[in-house]
Amino acid sequence: MPTSTNTTSLAATLQRAHRLSVRQYRSELTRLGLTARQAAVLLAVYAEPGMGVTDAAEQVGADLPTTSALVAKMAERQLIMRGDDPGDRRRSRLYLTEDGHALVAPVMAARDAADARITLAAGDDAEALRAILAHLIAGLTGAGTVQPMKDLS
Repeated sequence: MPTSTNTTSLAATLQRAHRLSVRQYRSELTRLGLTARQAAVLLAVYAEPGMGVTDAAEQVGADLPTTSALVAKMAERQLIMRGDDPGDRRRSRLYLTEDGHALVAPVMAARDAADARITLAAGDDAEALRAILAHLIAGLTGAGTVQPMKDLS
């Protein structure tokens, strides 16, 4: 028999917090003509021009076929261009176009506004929340040995 209801489930609570925290961010991205994953690819390529599609997939937490489709759509919209990889002719490198660069600042502003809303909602617990979430991510991704959290109070 289940020990928790949907309203007390930690997974459901995290899912609801995520939905609420990104609602306005996604709305702003939609206004810019982007999905959240496209925005993530845009910012990843901005941060590391010349990255490959595999690197972009790892950065945005998506599988390779999904990322390839995102890149193809973004290239079609002339936000990203593919360049040759001099070390491996089978691979291509990703670069932002002028139109892609023009979207970086509005995407970053939307992301920063979302972060500010979350920080405001978390109040004095914002840094503790950030630490707990980093600890949770490390534990769920198997990123090395996860030590017990120290007392944050």
